[in-house]
Amino acid sequence: NIAECPGDEDFIFSVNVPGLYIAGTLAGILNNIKPVVAGGFAAIILINALVHIAASIKQKRYNPGLLTSIILFIPIGIYYFYEMKKQDTLSWVDISICFFIGLLSHAVLLLSLKLIQLGKINHSQLNLINVMNGLTPLFINELYESIKKLI
Repeated sequence: NIAECPGDEDFIFSVNVPGLYIAGTLAGILNNIKPVVAGGFAAIILINALVHIAASIKQKRYNPGLLTSIILFIPIGIYYFYEMKKQDTLSWVDISICFFIGLLSHAVLLLSLKLIQLGKINHSQLNLINVMNGLTPLFINELYESIKKLI
């Protein structure tokens, strides 16, 4: 419910449109070149689905995102990792990095909401943080690839 969310409509837009839909689509397009980036987005949607489902169970009511989580996010996320493992595109370490990306992305989102509640950032900063958060899979992938080259 938007009335209970510390973010406003602009926040929801900044999380979903540039931060998830545009960046996620680009990650999917780059899947053959950077599968950990695409896997990071698959992990983000799986974790997001679990958050929506858990919140619905805890609050004993429907929440926006629940239906999308059940019908789209869980099947797509599971299918992505199934196919990537079947094709031997992602190792188990790669998949672990993907889920680290998903957890980190959600931590940034939740921390930014806490900071706005505490008055430490303003709404423009909140929105910018969450637009940039859409790049988390790319940033972590680049760091991961750099570390793999050193080892």
